[in-house]
Amino acid sequence: MSLVVAGLLLGADGAFYLGLAASMLLPPGGPRWREQLARLYPSVFQPLPCHDDEEDSQNPVVGAMEPSGLSYRLLGYLLAILGLCRLVTCFHWGCGYMYLGLITCLGEIAMLCHELLRHESLQIHRAMAVLMQNVAVSLLYIGAGVPYCRS
Repeated sequence: MSLVVAGLLLGADGAFYLGLAASMLLPPGGPRWREQLARLYPSVFQPLPCHDDEEDSQNPVVGAMEPSGLSYRLLGYLLAILGLCRLVTCFHWGCGYMYLGLITCLGEIAMLCHELLRHESLQIHRAMAVLMQNVAVSLLYIGAGVPYCRS
């Protein structure tokens, strides 16, 4: 029973991430809820200060991720990969798959912590919400699935 709970938990998380990625990668326009969903994950990142002396007087702060920008699309593709890995691993209960699903959560936690500690490029409260969500998924997934995984 706990393996089913672990699979459902990771599957729901993977489907959510695929939904985020799809809303970010689809062309702009469409329903308002899709635009709000597309802005959810990129809102974690702060606008970057501009360090070029010429541009400081004209544009002191580079805006947040633009929906047509490369970093926005790359973030969408990263979320798609994370979501796909989590969705695929929720159907397989072998130890390798269980650890792959867990590694996607831990990898995202490491990526966000690196940005927080090294570059200070994240909104702290939003980043902590994403971190806590990943910690909760990881702990519930470990507690429910990993002790019972099949080799």
